[in-house]
Amino acid sequence: MKRITFSTDQLQRVWQNRQSRANPVSVGSLVRTLLKAERLDEPSPLADLRGLWADAVGPELSQHSRPEALRRGTLRVVVDSAAHLTELQLLVRAGLAKRIGAEFDQRPIRTIRLRLGYSN
Repeated sequence: MKRITFSTDQLQRVWQNRQSRANPVSVGSLVRTLLKAERLDEPSPLADLRGLWADAVGPELSQHSRPEALRRGTLRVVVDSAAHLTELQLLVRAGLAKRIGAEFDQRPIRTIRLRLGYSN
């Protein structure tokens, strides 16, 4: 499941542009409007990359890590524990970026940066 977050400013804009109470609008339609306005309803390369990530690192590590951004050839990955971070560091040193980059043809991946954080 794709995780989507909204900034406070985005939510305030939707709230301010809502219709009057006489014509109530469902929360779902507000979210769809926000997704379209922010162009988040379009498929992103990162979503495709997350599938490749799970295949490349295996089910155990993919449950404890998540690609969060891809910019200028650097893939940033958040990992939820130090133990899994260490395992991923070993894979990165063994050429994980090249292996994923070979299968991911949308953007080049030259390096992988890992950080501790909440991954799911």
